[in-house]
Amino acid sequence: MRNFCKECGKAVSETMRFCKHCGTEITRNVPKNEAPLQKTETHAENNKNNTQNQIQTRKTNKGKKVLSKKQKIMTGLFGLLLLGGLGFVIWGNYYYSEANTVKRFRDAFVEGEAGTLQKMVTVQGNTISKEEAEAITHLLTEDDDYDFEFIKDKNPEKLFEELPVFKVAASNKKALLFFDQYEIEAEPQYVSIYSDVQGVETTFNEKEFPMLEEARSYTEYGPLAPGVYEAKSAYQTDFGKVDNRKTVVLLSSENEYESEVEVSEVTLSVSKLYELPYDSIQFMINEEKVDIDMEDDDVTVGPLPLDGSMELTGVAKTGWGEVNIGPIALTESYQDVEMDLLNDQLKEAMSQLILSFSEDYVEALAQQDASAIENISGALQETLDYDLFSYTDGNGFSGSLDEVGISFTDMIEVEDNVYEIPVQIKMTGTYDKDGDPEEIKKDAVFQLQYNKNNGEWNVFYFNESYYTTGSNLEFYEVSGEEHQGVTADDSDEEADSEEEELAEIEVLVENYVYDLVDAINAGDYSLVEGNIAPGSDFDTMQKDLVARLYDAGLTQEVLSAAVVDMTEIDSGEWEVTTNETIVLNYSSGETETEDYQWVYTIELTEDGYKITNLE
Repeated sequence: MRNFCKECGKAVSETMRFCKHCGTEITRNVPKNEAPLQKTETHAENNKNNTQNQIQTRKTNKGKKVLSKKQKIMTGLFGLLLLGGLGFVIWGNYYYSEANTVKRFRDAFVEGEAGTLQKMVTVQGNTISKEEAEAITHLLTEDDDYDFEFIKDKNPEKLFEELPVFKVAASNKKALLFFDQYEIEAEPQYVSIYSDVQGVETTFNEKEFPMLEEARSYTEYGPLAPGVYEAKSAYQTDFGKVDNRKTVVLLSSENEYESEVEVSEVTLSVSKLYELPYDSIQFMINEEKVDIDMEDDDVTVGPLPLDGSMELTGVAKTGWGEVNIGPIALTESYQDVEMDLLNDQLKEAMSQLILSFSEDYVEALAQQDASAIENISGALQETLDYDLFSYTDGNGFSGSLDEVGISFTDMIEVEDNVYEIPVQIKMTGTYDKDGDPEEIKKDAVFQLQYNKNNGEWNVFYFNESYYTTGSNLEFYEVSGEEHQGVTADDSDEEADSEEEELAEIEVLVENYVYDLVDAINAGDYSLVEGNIAPGSDFDTMQKDLVARLYDAGLTQEVLSAAVVDMTEIDSGEWEVTTNETIVLNYSSGETETEDYQWVYTIELTEDGYKITNLE
């Protein structure tokens, strides 16, 4: 059975896999039944037509080269690149054009895009900083009075009319290595910051800019881009850093502003209220120690900030404890500093001394005897005996002490370490045994002496006939004890009583102490010889002492002298013990303070009591 190609209808052998006439694959599955004749003829006709078409196709293909798949892809890519490159050139020429550069600058300015402005704006050919770009954006937000037309009209070109510190200019750099481009040139800004002190440093928007010139009264900075800056001026002092911030607008080439940093040297005028003594004193400004020479009337410190942040304090060490001074806010270039060393502790010590004296004083008025007043010198007791009782009729005061007012604010220094204080003594009573009690006010004055060596106070002087009342009396409570006054008695007129004798001896010794110092300082023995028994060994010894110490250039000063004991060892002979504090001033300039305890021998002579020996 013969086989035929289904495509071209020509006979093929059974062993062929492809038709040798048309190349069609031969199907081996041949139906058992023979196909109808009409179908065979139609099929043969189709095969004939197909064969002719294939022959024609082969002829055509012989004249045209077929592209591979890779070649087709490459061809497509090339076309796309060509179109993309053309579009890129068109975009670049537009984007970097002068007109679009102006528009981009305007848009970035209005929208406050500091990053874009930083890339576009230059000052003297250099790209501006982030801080400068932010300053440009602040031109729109600093003041409501800014009303730029180029924003309303959306006309970028008007920007340069309203802000002539900016202009567009061709850049000498290529954009993307290919395109000509433009940039916004900003007029360089220079600003002088004036200050009262040299050394004030200023930053703008927290950035340091070049310092062109530093003069005594100003510092010039620049160049900066135009804009609105926060200028922070700072000055470093020995006591801390002070700064001031202010908004500055830079829209002209030269700008001037005051730093307004409140810094200045401060002159301290230090004075002591009451001139009270102290051992040492340390001043501090904000806990930083400051050395101040108290011998100078005015002391200059600083420079310091005068914004109230600096406070002057001090600690004075005194015999009655530490006294705090201040705090005093330093806000002026001239500052008065008053040292008030009269603290509560000192007031307590002084007031107790005055109150104790006042209680004894009323007792003395009642007894008509100054010896009732304790803890005073014999010399003061003798003075009080004369002052208080010379003009009385001998009748004592009957009544009580009501209260005592002390005016510390009127205290003054009358001599070294001696302070006078007005006091008012209020009593109720009478000097007439048959009279009715009445209120009595006595304006008196106390003089209190301070002993630097032991830190104690004593009554140096008292006068009950003071001419004025203290301006600010502080009243203190007292015991209110009732006293019964003595009456006049002829027996009181007996002379040479033991009390008078003791007072005379005590005055003699105290006068000797002070007179001896005067004699040594003056080189004049006559100033003291009246207290010494003439012709005695003690007389010769003291005459030699005065001459020797004067020649050595030694001077002395009595700080205190008090009789502490008196003992009669024989009729008309006494031993008197004293405690003395003497300052020794050597010719070398060295000074010493010495405490002495002496035992004097006092004998009654034809000229009265005299000193005959000293141990």
